[in-house]
Amino acid sequence: MVAHSPEQIAHLVQRYLRHYPGVGKSARVAAEDVRMGDSTDQWWWVPVMFDPDPTKRHTFYTLLSEVEEQLELKEHLNVLLIPRPTAGG
Repeated sequence: MVAHSPEQIAHLVQRYLRHYPGVGKSARVAAEDVRMGDSTDQWWWVPVMFDPDPTKRHTFYTLLSEVEEQLELKEHLNVLLIPRPTAGG
């Protein structure tokens, strides 16, 4: 298993999010907020900031699920993307 840093995880998540037009491109990940679960579960907890526009929330949550799946399949990473609305949400 390859060891990753929070910065590498944030970069990968951001890269995958950019593949999605609209909401994915406006989402932001801050490396300082990325955390790894305890040593036995090997999960990364990644808050993703997004525009709180209520008309786009369902689309955004679906997008996060798809990105989690792609990271698991292509990068062999267990990542939980946690939606975090920006100010005003």
